[in-house]
Amino acid sequence: MTKRGIIIISIGLLLSGCASSPDLPLEMPSLPRAASRSGGIYHSVKKGETLWRISKNYKVGLDYIISANNISDKRKIAIGQKIFIPGAREEIKYAQATSGKNDKNFIWPVNGDIISYYSEKNGHLINKGIDIKTSHKADISCARSGVVSFIAQNLKGYGKTLFIDHEDGFVTIYANIAESFVNINDKINQGAMIAKAGTRPGSNEAILHFEIRKDRRPQNPIYYLP
Repeated sequence: MTKRGIIIISIGLLLSGCASSPDLPLEMPSLPRAASRSGGIYHSVKKGETLWRISKNYKVGLDYIISANNISDKRKIAIGQKIFIPGAREEIKYAQATSGKNDKNFIWPVNGDIISYYSEKNGHLINKGIDIKTSHKADISCARSGVVSFIAQNLKGYGKTLFIDHEDGFVTIYANIAESFVNINDKINQGAMIAKAGTRPGSNEAILHFEIRKDRRPQNPIYYLP
């Protein structure tokens, strides 16, 4: 098999997560059973914190925190909210946390409103990211510093699409874009404009499909975005 063939197959496997099938390697990760609240502490959410950053600070799996607090796919955490941290013994104070602005955190790729959430069904398909309604040709920013690893002009089900590899197992996907301003292997800083939002076929609405993947598995962007 040629190198090009291998690359095409690899990208196909990565994107096959847009369909619901028990045979695909990109099924939604199952959450662990709800953690017991007999061992742990409550963390008070500070400005700018995300569930992912809280889990990193306490070195507790994100899935365990989500399960222990019965957090839904659509729910964002709020400043002052109490989050139970299984197994933790002492609350990490804000001054100790690393939840401030830095290129290891994620930022919103575009301004707009979410019209389809992670795991929502559309017919026989399951959304493996979020769909953000925005203005036509709105600026799309890099959600986290990384390297452009893939660009497709018309990917089936995605339209014009680009991937940014963050070189630590995370990849962000920006789909249904009108035009891009980056090339393969470009190093992109967080917040840099990488593309313009496009409209879907047969619609005048500009919608960005945005995904975060960790080790090829789809993640709920809401848990990572401030």
